[in-house]
Order: sequence, then C-alpha cells, then structure tokens
Amino acid sequence: MKGNPRAFLRIASYFFTWLGILFIPFPFNLFPEHEEIASLVFGGLISFFKPLLFNDYNYKEITSDSSSLYTLAFILFILSLLLSSAVLLFRSIHLQRGIAKIGNAIIAYYLSFQLLNYGFGKIFKSQFYQPEPNILYTPIGFLDKDILFWTTIGSSYSFNIFLGLTQAITGSLLLYKRTRLIGYALSILTFTNILVINLCFDISLKFFSSFLLFLSLLGASSYYSIISTSLSKLQLPSGEDFSSNIKNQFLSFFIKTFLILIILFEVLYPTIQTGNLNDDKENRPYLHGAYLNLSMDRDSSFTWLDKTKRVFIHRMNYMIFQDDSDEMIDYKLKIDKAENLLILTDYNQYKMVLNYHYSTKDSILTLVYLNNNKSQKVKFKKLNIDTLPIFRKQFHWTIDEIE
Repeated sequence: MKGNPRAFLRIASYFFTWLGILFIPFPFNLFPEHEEIASLVFGGLISFFKPLLFNDYNYKEITSDSSSLYTLAFILFILSLLLSSAVLLFRSIHLQRGIAKIGNAIIAYYLSFQLLNYGFGKIFKSQFYQPEPNILYTPIGFLDKDILFWTTIGSSYSFNIFLGLTQAITGSLLLYKRTRLIGYALSILTFTNILVINLCFDISLKFFSSFLLFLSLLGASSYYSIISTSLSKLQLPSGEDFSSNIKNQFLSFFIKTFLILIILFEVLYPTIQTGNLNDDKENRPYLHGAYLNLSMDRDSSFTWLDKTKRVFIHRMNYMIFQDDSDEMIDYKLKIDKAENLLILTDYNQYKMVLNYHYSTKDSILTLVYLNNNKSQKVKFKKLNIDTLPIFRKQFHWTIDEIE
C-alpha cells in the first residue's frame, strides 16, 4: 500500500473531498459566509489560473457551474495531489488508514446531509416550488428546458413528496454503519439520475451533482473487498422456466431463442415498419404547424374565425383554434387537396367545410368561409416553431456562456 498508485489516488480523493466540502460554495443556513471563504482563500489563484483555462470568461463569482468554480476545482485537485504525495512520503500505513477512516466517515455524513437537505426541500416544497404566475401564463414553447423541468416537477405536490422521501430515506441509511452500503448504492442511483437530468435539461448544477456522485462512488468503493468476497461466495439460484422440462438441449435452445425473437420483433415492429429511429425527424403531415392570424378583429360583428388568434394543424389530423383568451377548440381534420377543402368534424359529428389556399412562398394560409352568404377570407401566417427556446440545441458547461 505504501507505494501503490491505487493508494495514492485514494488518498488524493479523500483530500479532494475535504477541500471540496470546505471550499466549494454551498448555501448553508447556519454558516452563510461559506460562499465567501473560497473567494477569500483562493481568489488570487483563481484570477491567475482562470485566463489559462478559459477564454473571455469574465464572470467572477464562484457560483454553480461558473468558470470560477471550475477553476477552483482544478486548484483543489492539484492541492489534493500534492497533499497525497506528502502523506505517502511518510510511508505510514497507520496514517493512510486513519485518513481513509476519517474520509469515509466525512463522506457518509456529508452525503447524508445533502440527501436530507434536498429530500426535505422537496417534501416542504421549498426546492421545486409552485410555478409563478408569469410562468403559468407563458406558452410552453417559450420556456427554456430547465424552467420547463422545474415547472413540471413543481406542479405536483405528491411527486415532490415521493422524491423527497426517497432521498431522505437514502440519507438516513448513510448515517448508520449497518445500512451504509445500501445507502451508498441508492445514493449512486440518485445522483446519477440527478446528473443526467442536469445534463439533459441544461440545469446549472452539473459540477455539484458530479461531485456528489463522485463522493457516492468513493464511499461505496471502501466496501469493494467486502462486496467482492460476498459475491464470490454467493450462489444465486438459476430459477425455473418451461424449458427446464425439455430434455433435448437443441429444442430447448430453439424455443427460448424463438420466444426472445418474437418479443424483440413485437417491441421493435413500429420502428421496423417506419424505419424511423427518431420520431422528432419524422415527416409531419401537410400544413402541419402553427399559424398566426394577421388581421384579428374583436368586433362583435365578426365570426369566431376572425377572432381566432392562432390555428394549429396537429400531426394526428386535428385542427385546433385558439382565441384571444387562449381558449382552444379542436376538430378532426381531413384535407382534400384536390378541391382545396378542410373538412372539420366536431365531437357531435357535425361537419364544417372551409376552403383554403396555402402559399409556400410567404407561408400564408388563407381560410375562406361564408358569412351571411358572403365569402370572407382570414389570413394566417405560419410560425417558425423550430426557433422557440424549447427547441434550441444548446448546452452550457458554465453559466458564463449564458447570455
């Protein structure tokens, strides 16, 4: 263990853990000055190293996923390597074991704190709070992915209770030696899920969730020899199925293979049939999209179509009308291209027919209808929904990049 590279990395991991807990900013209630410590101790080094690691990032605060935080993590990593090297120079097994023992205890209690903190934050709805009025009245397409995720989770109290309880229970398991291994296993699953959410929804907690996952893996690794020994002695029962009664091995293999292929075919049949590996790229039906009324009139003498703010053509062959109060009404849609007709059917099977003309040059959809035996026209402009915030192909490692 004295000159073992694995021991060196493990000791360095413990030092990085301690330094991270001490200096990575976190909004503690009982210690609100915690966020200022890193700036006070490492402000000069951060100012020196950041221009070498990042270009044109002037964001100075050491906050979540900022370039300053990543620079701080780099400094802490270098310090942990230096401290680990100094410890190994003593060639003391007792010192190394003492560091590991203290390190494992600190990791368990720190992870427990974080899980209990976030768990009760969900139970008491202080993390995923109820959506604010401006968010509630913002069209979904105009929300960024992180706000959309936060809003969705915040709208369900019962789901917050479920998430909060699972995290609080996991944190509680880490407090006791007998249940700590189970706690580590659950914390790995928990923080892996959180990290993936942060990455996929571009939520600015990527570094901190990665740090907590790292601690979970490091804590669980202390049980490696116990797990390895237990698994080597463990003989899991193979179980029984109908093929166990078939003595002919070839026939048994053939039947099992056939059943597996049938299952796979049933699961994959829609993809095989369409050849579409990503439904987002699938061709949409004719006229599919959103259209804005170019000459909306609220005068009482005009019909409902004149007062329609937007119309939508749904991929499942529905036409949806939205008025100026954002109320929507939908009809089953059939398009007769030969006659330029839109045939609408409501839920009472009442049919309504509109003439239409669509100009691909300027993306104008003109709807023609009769009003007091007079032909009336309403023009709608097709909207480019691909430019909405929800569809933006964006990802930010640092909050410095976010304008």
